[in-house]
Amino acid sequence: MRILLITGKSREGYNIAPSLGLYQLRHFLIQRDVDCDLLDRELYPEDDALARAQAGDYDLIGFSVSHDNMAEELDRSEERRVGKEGRSRW
Repeated sequence: MRILLITGKSREGYNIAPSLGLYQLRHFLIQRDVDCDLLDRELYPEDDALARAQAGDYDLIGFSVSHDNMAEELDRSEERRVGKEGRSRW
């Protein structure tokens, strides 16, 4: 199983703390021999990981949202749901 975890994107000045929960979850999964990538949207561009997700490289995709930008994050996930088989992957 291959998993992609995606952090939420903070608004400027809103949250200066990293998404430690997803980092802890990734560590937990890797310790149990689960192949897991983490896209920290505060540190890295989204293009490569999301292209791989849309190509069907991941079996499971999880993402973090905050109350402040939840609607925007859910809309973004809906835009990227269709994988290479033409069916919902997220």
